[in-house]
Amino acid sequence: MKTCPTCNEGFEDVDAAFCPEDGSVLLDKLAGGTIDLRIGTRIEGYILSEVIADGGMGRVYKAYHPESRERRAVKILHQKVARDPVNVERFRREYESSSELEHPYLVRAYDFGDTPDGSHYLLMEFLEGEPLSDSLLRQHKFPLEQVLRYGSQLAIALGHTHGAGLVHRDLKPENIFLRKTSQGVQVCLLDFGSAKNQMEMGERLTAIGTTLGSPAYMSPEQASGERDIDQRTDIFALGAILHEMLGGEVAFAGDSMADILNRVVRADYVPLQSVAAPVSAAVAQAMHVSKHARPQSAEDYLNSVIASAGLHERVAEVADISAEEIGMALAMAPPPAMMAATERPAISSNASESPSSAPKHSPHHVSANLPLRGSEGIMGGLMVAGLAVLLAAGAAVAYFLSQP
Repeated sequence: MKTCPTCNEGFEDVDAAFCPEDGSVLLDKLAGGTIDLRIGTRIEGYILSEVIADGGMGRVYKAYHPESRERRAVKILHQKVARDPVNVERFRREYESSSELEHPYLVRAYDFGDTPDGSHYLLMEFLEGEPLSDSLLRQHKFPLEQVLRYGSQLAIALGHTHGAGLVHRDLKPENIFLRKTSQGVQVCLLDFGSAKNQMEMGERLTAIGTTLGSPAYMSPEQASGERDIDQRTDIFALGAILHEMLGGEVAFAGDSMADILNRVVRADYVPLQSVAAPVSAAVAQAMHVSKHARPQSAEDYLNSVIASAGLHERVAEVADISAEEIGMALAMAPPPAMMAATERPAISSNASESPSSAPKHSPHHVSANLPLRGSEGIMGGLMVAGLAVLLAAGAAVAYFLSQP
């Protein structure tokens, strides 16, 4: 709900920025009927038009530039939070990390500074879509093909982050955004305020013996207050998230924070029942109590999960195609429990090509193991179905001829 400060008229259209009667900038009404006085003010030339998120640390606004019409998101710390130097430094590091880590699966930050009312802002790209946490609340769990796609994109994002020497340390559904793009919905990793630079020698922002992260996705080493935190902490959280997406329930649930952390350090989670046993076991690899027993990279972990589902595609291929195409490949793959060590039979006609002669991966390339699109895919399916019918008929004839 928005209201005009001049004519006092209310408007239900949350996308409206100006009053149609007098042209005044509309103010956003918050819960309880209060009005955010920052609406209509400018940050770096961008006009704050509405509140799009509100959390414990700060508030996020939608903003637009009156000349270019570009949209941005502006995150501003709450006043009481901004009075803590540690929070401000963590906010600044969020900007530094996000501005340096330019990648399609990572949110981009453009600027950091002080607000006129004594707080601090972060100017970021505006994302269309919703957090993974909201999607989970609505549909509870995701089909395997969607989990493989989103998981692969997250693995690539984490690989890029870890390759730059950063550990996110607060990976959770709230910090994973499902953004709408021209290529379909894609993940975007948010909130690097808790990120740790592995090569950083400066002042520590986390006191010894304290934890940093969200309990249900916190690694055992975080839960124990260890100082030696590396990329395997993010891999643990990724495993807990995949578990929740597939099973519809948090992997480590409890009645209190202490109860949850106690389950984490004992790896006390309910195994997935909604997927095949090999997939459940592959997902669980990341949630091992010992970080040395976990996969050492996010991409290796997702490659293992993909293989457990009966596919031989790699993370980059699965991340780059639609869930529908992945679902078709899963339907044609052998049952995970029956997977052989050798490559499963290819579907397309160019599957016999050597790796050196295969076309390089591109946004429109689908590997030979995935179903073909259009008429070629249909013809291939008909040929496979026809062969199955002929084999069955031959077996029946042989049976009757063998009878006395």
